[in-house]
Amino acid sequence: MRGAGRKITKRKLCSALLAVFTLLFLLVVAECNNDKVSIKDGVYTGTGKGKNGPITVEVTFQEGAIKKIVVVSQNETEGLSDPALSRIPAEIVKHQSIAVDEISGASYTSRGLKEAVQDAIVQANGDPQQFNRKVAQTAQEAEKYDTDIVIVGGGGSGLMAAVEASRAGAKVIVLEKAAFAGGISAFAPDRRRIRKEPRLGGKGIRLGCEICISQHLG
Repeated sequence: MRGAGRKITKRKLCSALLAVFTLLFLLVVAECNNDKVSIKDGVYTGTGKGKNGPITVEVTFQEGAIKKIVVVSQNETEGLSDPALSRIPAEIVKHQSIAVDEISGASYTSRGLKEAVQDAIVQANGDPQQFNRKVAQTAQEAEKYDTDIVIVGGGGSGLMAAVEASRAGAKVIVLEKAAFAGGISAFAPDRRRIRKEPRLGGKGIRLGCEICISQHLG
């Protein structure tokens, strides 16, 4: 009988220890869950490093989620950075993650935007790792195109070649990795751009259509 009593006591002790460890585990899990929603609601400002200087954003948090991102100030290259400035904030809100794909041709701007949002998360008492989940890529169905010519690169030369080939009766496909066509030709100097470009206008550099024509075609 004494041996049976000791066995019962050991069983009770093991059960009690198991209950204690289970309770501790549940408390740890609960604390972790509390940490995930510790981010404070409100509008917070974050800053990141862009191609031409700081990028500042305002991020609105609600119920632990990113609800809105507004680019407050930036000095990125007009036109070249536009796709990143519009798409990166929208993608972060959509996926609730700063690990979204960067925009080809505007990688520095893309990184600066994500860095700014991360800074805002920290300002809101959040953990950036909570918003750094890998974004699943959507599989694209293969499409077949029939063509006579494929031109790789949609810059000025590539587009002109495509136009001339098309005029000659060929079917043409132009491939371009950037988010816009035209390449560097899309940023050729003209009067409108010079007036908006302090790095040139303030140094007495004269550029324009008439000057380019006279120097290179005259």
